[in-house]
Amino acid sequence: FPVTIGDQDLMVLLLTELFKNAFDSIHKQRKGCITVRIVPDLRILQFIDTASGVSLEQQNKLFLAHYSTKKGGAGLGLYFRKLVMKEFKGDIWVTSDEHSYTQFTLQFPRA
Repeated sequence: FPVTIGDQDLMVLLLTELFKNAFDSIHKQRKGCITVRIVPDLRILQFIDTASGVSLEQQNKLFLAHYSTKKGGAGLGLYFRKLVMKEFKGDIWVTSDEHSYTQFTLQFPRA
């Protein structure tokens, strides 16, 4: 994916936080697994966890500043990730089934 040397730290932070969120969800639910899928032709990277899902109402709010599903959360994590992906001229979005999975998809621009 087209990420320059100066952007590597941001990308590492973004990916690390997606893993952390998935691990937190699995720990909270005491079940689940994480799958990372790469679709090179579409320049897509997906993180899927099967711990639980989020409602459609929550999906519509997840990338808003100061919105959090976590007790005591600042609501800046996914908001920041959205800003980073826009800086890369890409996008990030969520799809979920409220009872079975949450999937974050990152799409990167053409090089």
